[in-house]
Amino acid sequence: MRITSRILINNFIQGFTKNQTQIAKIQESIASGKRINRPSDDPVGITQVLSYKRTLESLGQYKRNIDQGKNWLNITSTALTNLKNLVVRANEIAIAQASSTADDFSRDVAAQEIQVIFDQVAQLANTKLDNRYIFGGYKTNTAPFDSSGAYSGDDGEIKVEISPDVSVVVNISGNRVFKGSGGGKDIFTILSDLKTALENDNSTGIAAQLGELNSALEQVIREISYAGAKINQLETTRERTLDFETEFTLLLSGTEDMDMAKAITELNAKQLAYEASLAAAKRVILQSLVDFLR
Repeated sequence: MRITSRILINNFIQGFTKNQTQIAKIQESIASGKRINRPSDDPVGITQVLSYKRTLESLGQYKRNIDQGKNWLNITSTALTNLKNLVVRANEIAIAQASSTADDFSRDVAAQEIQVIFDQVAQLANTKLDNRYIFGGYKTNTAPFDSSGAYSGDDGEIKVEISPDVSVVVNISGNRVFKGSGGGKDIFTILSDLKTALENDNSTGIAAQLGELNSALEQVIREISYAGAKINQLETTRERTLDFETEFTLLLSGTEDMDMAKAITELNAKQLAYEASLAAAKRVILQSLVDFLR
């Protein structure tokens, strides 16, 4: 009888310990909101969780890269739009002053306005974002243009990675858009020549700059379109990245997170079982004590 009672008591103790461990594990999961709190909870699941988290970290970095690239391109697009407006204004001045009705005085006034436009173009050419010059290629720490329009930057392409193995160039070389490298038009030279022609009251010289200004305008518009296309690419990629992020967040949650309603129900059941086992153990122990005293 004593041996049987001892065995029963040992069994109760083992059951209590197991039940307490299960209750503690469920309580931990409820407190953390996670089904998996350590690798031993689900070895396969924890591998998936780590994989999903790495993917989400990468997607987050791609989003930051895309946002950085968009900021760069938006500032570039704004600067180029302002440049286009200045070239349009210079062209309007050239058309008006090429007329035979223009006189010395009006051309002197126009020459002064062209100088203002020249200076504004130089300012645009040295546009900065977060204290970095956007038209200097790789040389983002120093002004790429001086007051005369001379270029000291390079043609380096600044790229951002927007998805696995996909990078996008987000800058436009000032040498290309302002100086016309590669067969384009040098906007600074055109404005300088126009100003000289106006100051010299040279109708032929003024008229000669009309075609140059039109070509320069087409050059700027092409670069605006280029920047716009890149912005659209980044926006499309960002939307796709957000979709992936949502999918992997759901996968992570489905693998890692605890079903609270289910956990609470299971906890209540375990606690009831524990209390029932405890009551049964008390009865066995009391009966064993009575038997011992007889």
